Amino acid sequence: MHTSGRDTLPKQGIPDGHTATTWLRVLTVTWVNSFTGHAVDLDAIGVVRRRRDVAVVVNASQAICARPFQAAATAVDAVVSCGYKWLCGPYGMVTDATAVLTELGVERARIHRELFYVEDAPPPEVHHAEPPAGPGAEVTVILDGRTSTVTVPPGTPVLDGAQKVRPDLPFACKGGVCGTCRARVVAGKVTMRRNFALEEDELRAGYVLTCQSLAVSDAVTVDYDG
Repeated sequence: MHTSGRDTLPKQGIPDGHTATTWLRVLTVTWVNSFTGHAVDLDAIGVVRRRRDVAVVVNASQAICARPFQAAATAVDAVVSCGYKWLCGPYGMVTDATAVLTELGVERARIHRELFYVEDAPPPEVHHAEPPAGPGAEVTVILDGRTSTVTVPPGTPVLDGAQKVRPDLPFACKGGVCGTCRARVVAGKVTMRRNFALEEDELRAGYVLTCQSLAVSDAVTVDYDG
């Protein structure tokens, strides 16, 4: 919760009895706590609001579409909410929550995920194409405007192979979960062993998880900057 003091407000946002230059006490509160799921009693806050002459602004981002809500039926003065749902947690929880939100009418493109870990056993590695024959693929990486090239042996992920010449390449989990090693394939082809981080629109745009990417062409270029 936060309070605010004197400010200049747009005319349409000035509560009755106030002017643009009077002192106005404002209480901002998050309706549903994203970590505990606890919901604040907006009706109780409305009672205090009327008693103390406080303007109330509610952040409903964690609850909109998941709980019924009618702003006009509450005693709040304003409601703010993001246009997206951000799901953070283990794989099973995030998958179930995505299904529920989809059933409630939330567009899939507006649901974003950040996995803490994957509870279930990882899927078996599936190679959709044979790796290049010979000593390996010529992999070029672009990071911070600098280009480096290295030969990556067959069956070795792009990230692992390229780290020999670019130890500064970003990574964290190396399990296809966090998305830290994301890069865009700008030349050649790769196949990913698993993906629990990238959204469909990212895949269509050519992004891959380099920790899970195996080269399937003789030459591959990935851009970490783009």
